[in-house]
Amino acid sequence: MGRVLVVDDDPQICDLLEMALSETGCTVLRAGSLAHAEQILRHEQIGLALVDTPMACFSGMKLAACAANRGIKVVMMAAGEDVAPRV
Repeated sequence: MGRVLVVDDDPQICDLLEMALSETGCTVLRAGSLAHAEQILRHEQIGLALVDTPMACFSGMKLAACAANRGIKVVMMAAGEDVAPRV
């Protein structure tokens, strides 16, 4: 299968996605920061990037645009406490 970049500042979400994707035969690379994700995009062949939208330190939208400009398919994710409705 392909190489997937998982970008999320929540290690538990990265763990879950890595476990699920690895079971399908994907090679998973992980990044918890913009700098690390950009480094991976520059130096690795990636077929798909799963990018968290609202992250504490940066917007996943910038990274998604960078990946898309390189011809990498992007799936934007929104999960966890940072998107939970506030009552």
